[in-house]
Amino acid sequence: MALRLLRTVPRLIFLAALALMVYSVWNPYLRAAHAQSLQELWAFQRHALEDFLQAPQWHAWMLWPTVIFAGFAAVMSLPGYFWGRRTKWLLMWGTPTRAVITSFAGGTGGVWWHLEYPDADGNVIKTTLLRHSTPDARHSVLTVLYNPAKPHDLITYPVPQYRVSAS
Repeated sequence: MALRLLRTVPRLIFLAALALMVYSVWNPYLRAAHAQSLQELWAFQRHALEDFLQAPQWHAWMLWPTVIFAGFAAVMSLPGYFWGRRTKWLLMWGTPTRAVITSFAGGTGGVWWHLEYPDADGNVIKTTLLRHSTPDARHSVLTVLYNPAKPHDLITYPVPQYRVSAS
């Protein structure tokens, strides 16, 4: 989680720089259209920034949208973070087995694949997966990695986001 937050720091710096640039470009058109030279424009910008930093009432106004945006971004990144951890765990510790696609049906957001596969005890597990593509054919066989403690927790193998490399 901390690593993901560290990756977003350059984006936040970029957004802050972009906001400062937009503010510095737009502000002269609103307040200093009478500036005669570039030097006067830079002086006006410097004084406007100094005035902004000395006005404490604006700090709270600027703080709350930042806090709300950061909280929203953190909450939105959690499902992807946990999906990635689950996928990595299943790749490391999941039990491979052959699954048969018994049927498939289109739905909102993709195609529901209905799978059957045997677990380690020989019990037949029936589950569904949501995919974006239609399988090759009914009763086609594919490899899945599943969690023996929770047999319905599975991923298809090979996983498109990961590549096996020879070291």
